[in-house]
Amino acid sequence: MKTAKIGVLFLVAVMALAGAGAGYALWSETITISGIVNTGEVDIQFSDQKSNDPTGALSLDPKEHGAWTFDPALWTWNGARWDKDVASIDCLLSKVGTETNNDGMDTLTATITNGYPCYHGNIAFSIGNVGTIPVKIQSIKLVAVSKGGASIPVNRELVAGATVYIDADTGNIYDAQETQGTVGPWIQDFSITMSSLTISQQIDAYVAGHPVQGTGTYAIPGDIDVHVEQGASELAQYGFTIQIWGVQWNEYA
Repeated sequence: MKTAKIGVLFLVAVMALAGAGAGYALWSETITISGIVNTGEVDIQFSDQKSNDPTGALSLDPKEHGAWTFDPALWTWNGARWDKDVASIDCLLSKVGTETNNDGMDTLTATITNGYPCYHGNIAFSIGNVGTIPVKIQSIKLVAVSKGGASIPVNRELVAGATVYIDADTGNIYDAQETQGTVGPWIQDFSITMSSLTISQQIDAYVAGHPVQGTGTYAIPGDIDVHVEQGASELAQYGFTIQIWGVQWNEYA
């Protein structure tokens, strides 16, 4: 009997100690992972321009679209010209955009002076990537036309090598020359042909110390031909706005 009582007392003591352990303090320590993400910049801008018939150059008026040779040392326009120097076309690079990260030339303004039907003014330009992210051309779009300062919004994608014909009185855009009847009168005021620049072209970004991105092409050339059509009015002022949209290369659709 005495032996049995001792066993029971020992078992009760062990159970009491096990219960008391649940109230002991838990020691702990927390460590932290802190992350920093530095983002890059998408920033394209016009980097150069040249006219095929600038004011004061004593150049004969161009009478066809022609084509540019984009030699790194000298851009040359090749095309037929009239035998007179009457009109001219000039261009100006400026900053007009409102993006806070854009400190370069984002607007190209082309101005034809003393234009007349069958005059072909052509402007060559280059678009450079001054950001840190490769960019692809997503869209080249005619978004507005005007006559006498009255702007009309339009929405027409420009395809390289294709000409669009514009009636600035109505904002109508045609794929071919149109008349109000079989022989006239002509209803289009001017036409635009964009070439040498196509959607999906990539402009790489140069980052010191990084491998060359893509083909290592940091600027791409383009040109726009403005042809005064038979329907243009005398002493009129026409205008147009083209927007070129570039997106980060991996989001191009």
